[in-house]
Amino acid sequence: MSKGVRLNSLRDVRRFMARIINQLHRNEIDESKGRTLAYMSSILKDVLKESDIEERVAALEALRKEKEDNEQKYQNKD
Repeated sequence: MSKGVRLNSLRDVRRFMARIINQLHRNEIDESKGRTLAYMSSILKDVLKESDIEERVAALEALRKEKEDNEQKYQNKD
């Protein structure tokens, strides 16, 4: 049995999809399996993108809150 493929980043997914394309081109995997793997990879790509956006938004919100807190501290000192 083959080892699982680690697809933790968009780069990993891109490489995996390139491998699928090459395997299909060389007739190493059947079209149905290739189509399924490509479809699932496409879904994973979207999930990874959304996850990255969520992390970025959370970081921006934390910075905004920190800035607001600091501004309030300085206003209260006056």
